[in-house]
Amino acid sequence: MKNAKLKIKQHGVTLVELMVVVALMAIIFIPLVQIFKSFTNAWWAGKARMTVQAEARDAMYWFTKDMKSAYRHGVGNMIRNGGFDTPDSSPAQAPTGWDWIPANSGLPAGIVKISSPSTRGFCIGVSTWTTFSSTFTFQLQPNVDYILTGQITNTNGSQGRIQVTNPAGTTLYASTDTNHLWAGPPAYGWETVTADPNTAVAGTVDAGNSTFRVPSVVSCIIQLSNTAAGTPSIAYFENISVTPRMAVLV
Repeated sequence: MKNAKLKIKQHGVTLVELMVVVALMAIIFIPLVQIFKSFTNAWWAGKARMTVQAEARDAMYWFTKDMKSAYRHGVGNMIRNGGFDTPDSSPAQAPTGWDWIPANSGLPAGIVKISSPSTRGFCIGVSTWTTFSSTFTFQLQPNVDYILTGQITNTNGSQGRIQVTNPAGTTLYASTDTNHLWAGPPAYGWETVTADPNTAVAGTVDAGNSTFRVPSVVSCIIQLSNTAAGTPSIAYFENISVTPRMAVLV
């Protein structure tokens, strides 16, 4: 009988012992599960965030890369010699080698030239009452917030303006006229872009964020104009871009 009791004790587990084992397992494994869950969530969240950021960076990089290469190509097709001449000391005079372009909408013909003066970077000069239209087109996608930026140097009372239009000439988005940036150093600045007050905008404008949207896929061109009132002058344009607005992830 004694041996039988001993055998039962050797092979049996009491309820108290079982509860103790379960409690110990819970103490050990529940925190581990929580830690693993937190780690997994953090890993997936971090991976998703990095993926979104990488895709946004890639999209912006390729968009701007295509814009810049197409822009230079378009200008190169229009400008015959394609050189980088320093503008004349007088902004009212056309430096040697500049190309005359046809009259635009009844306005007198003007001059336009790729230029790289020492005081500015790669830029395009547009004379009084002249509009330069890019020779390439690019597409804007619907429901994307786009930002139009550009640097304008006005000389001798010029009024530079940047417009995003469709090939038919309808303005989708435009900067204001910049008559506040005249000759004299530094005489340049990043233009504040707003909706064109004189032309219907084919899309939605968020003036607070200086962004615009289009309702559907739209083919666009860039137009650079100098709307100075009667004064011979040249407006210089550089660093022009139309890019999607980046969302900041925190």
